[in-house]
This record gives sequence, C-alpha cells and structure tokens, in this order.
Amino acid sequence: MAGRIRTALVVAALLVPSAAGAAPITSGVWAPIGVLEEDNAIFWDGTSDDCAECSVGAFLTLFGSVEYLHDGNGSSTPFVFDDPDLSWTKLFSLSSWQNGTLTFRADGAFHYDSGTGHVSNSIEQAWQFALFRQVGAGTTRYFLGVEDIRLDFHSIQSDRDYNDYVATSVEATPIPEPSSLILLGTAMFGFGVGRFRR
Repeated sequence: MAGRIRTALVVAALLVPSAAGAAPITSGVWAPIGVLEEDNAIFWDGTSDDCAECSVGAFLTLFGSVEYLHDGNGSSTPFVFDDPDLSWTKLFSLSSWQNGTLTFRADGAFHYDSGTGHVSNSIEQAWQFALFRQVGAGTTRYFLGVEDIRLDFHSIQSDRDYNDYVATSVEATPIPEPSSLILLGTAMFGFGVGRFRR
C-alpha cells in the first residue's frame, strides 16, 4: 500500500508542472471565427466610431485563422490566466482618449481602467473583453481586445469595437519533456525493484 502511495505522489509531482502552463482558466470554449467581418462577428455590432474598419476584428484578419473565447453560445465568458508572469504587450489603442491602463490582478483577472471612470475586469464584466488566440507550432498567441465604455452603464454609447486597448502575448505550447518521461520511468522502475527485493 505504501508503495502505491509513493508511486501516486511521484506521478502527481511530475504532472503538476505541465498543468501549470495551461492558460487560460475559464468556463468557456474556443471556436474558430472564420472570416472576421463587423456585421457577422460575435463581440461587436455595427461600425466602430473610430472608423469603418477600425474594430479589432478588422485588425485580426491580418493574422489569418483565429479562435475566440465564448460561453458555448457565442457570448462572452468570464476568464482568468493562471500565469501571472505571462508578458502582455500593448499593440495599440484607438480610444479618443489615451489614458487607459490594463493590469493583471492577483486572482488572474485582467483589470482595465479607461481613465474616464469606466473600470472593468474579465471576471465581473467579461463582456468588456474579447479574447482571441492563434495556435501555431510550439506557440499560442493571444489577443485581448478591450471596450472602454461600460456596456452595462452606457449600452447605447458603446460601439463594441474592442479596439480601445489591444494587447498580445505569446505562450510556449506545453509539450511532454523527454527528461520528465525518463524520470517517471526511472521512478517506476525503482519502485518495481524495491517491491521485487521484498
């Protein structure tokens, strides 16, 4: 019995590092968008106030095939990232004001302050954020689009273009490490030899 417990602990310890790299944590699902056009896209409706082709969807067409995060029915879903050290780079901001700031909370949620009194986070006001990803060979690139005007306060004023703060991050796709597999095999062999000697 003690040997089985030790084996289970070793296996669990080896599996934890690979699970820690899996982001984001969310109740939603990823689905391909296909052609990103404003009239057909999920997270915005109508023309951006900034210009006819200024929504984040028009920008993402430059990157080809992209998936979006949603609740299973095409709507936004709360989300966090489990890696607070993941580096996010601002790509652009098309707000009429340029004071918006994006930060990363301790619980993994994104927090956006427009600088004009509109504050939101990706857990409690998930509809203010549009999260996309592009899965490549060995890496996954994320795009985060933020809508600066709170939809729950000013739904008519909001143009839902999600271009008011756009950031990106690239994460290495976790793959099984040969050294971890060798260590697991060695541990299993050691436990087997120990049992045989008894």
